[in-house]
Amino acid sequence: EVLLEVLLGLDSRDFEFLVAAMYRAMGYQVHVTPAQKDGGRDVILSTPHEVIFVECKNWRGCVPVGEVAKLAGRIAIEKATRGILVGTAGFTTGTASATEVASAHRNQLTLLAGVELILQLNEHLGAHWHRSVERIIHFERRRQLVQED
Repeated sequence: EVLLEVLLGLDSRDFEFLVAAMYRAMGYQVHVTPAQKDGGRDVILSTPHEVIFVECKNWRGCVPVGEVAKLAGRIAIEKATRGILVGTAGFTTGTASATEVASAHRNQLTLLAGVELILQLNEHLGAHWHRSVERIIHFERRRQLVQED
């Protein structure tokens, strides 16, 4: 619960950089898209075999079905391999919900809720990532600037 509040205390852009840092630690090539007009993907991950779009929603409320549908559409249009939707507070459930749509696109979409995100952060950035979250974000921002040059 405390770690969820750490995440929710980040502004949306810092949250994107934290998620990017986690995926970089997992071995992906990482590109954080511009703050505005990102085309429905905040972070682009790549390996020699795939391109993954990541959309980040650091919200206190559950992510609704429309956000999942938008990411699914973006994946289809741009022919990405798959997508990951990160939602700090989780996703709507039930009929015509975010989880139902993601389930229908199981091979293309992964939903990563706050608790699972924290487990991934612990695993890939260390159990004390929250103590150095600002430093992690700062270094990820600097990596991004170097990439753009």
